[in-house]
Amino acid sequence: MIAQELALANPSASARSRSVAPTAAAPAASAPATRSGIASSPRSARATAILVLRTAWEINVSPTFAADEQQWALFVERAMRRSVALAVIAEQARAIAGHDTSARLGEIELPTLVIHGTLDQMLPVDNGRMIAELIPGARLEIFDGVGHLFFLERPSAPPSCWRAHAAVHA
Repeated sequence: MIAQELALANPSASARSRSVAPTAAAPAASAPATRSGIASSPRSARATAILVLRTAWEINVSPTFAADEQQWALFVERAMRRSVALAVIAEQARAIAGHDTSARLGEIELPTLVIHGTLDQMLPVDNGRMIAELIPGARLEIFDGVGHLFFLERPSAPPSCWRAHAAVHA
């Protein structure tokens, strides 16, 4: 979303290339139903945070990755270190739901790489395809079997895509 707005503000800026996150026009951009759910019973702040984190985890990664307890523990550790207020997360979700650059993406003149996972529950893979189609000359890289946080599930894949993309446009 932010990368798209920066690219649109300066469609032919001096930067060599862009990587654009696929949030142009998510059809029905409401959050998907959660597998964990959030119960209405009173909980400690930490227990509530863990429940919210688990829900976010399950929505943002593939089911296989979500089941990896070691990866889940690392995610919790990172999230607790970089705590963000739930109100901030809610505002971000509202901003994403109302964000639609689809009519303006054709203005981007820089080489653009769009990366998307096939199991993304936040934004369907067709949204990534649409963005790549709307940006002239954009390259689409789809990672099979990963979710929204593709960089956690396949940490070596994005850098190699970025290097290959940069090399073509050097």
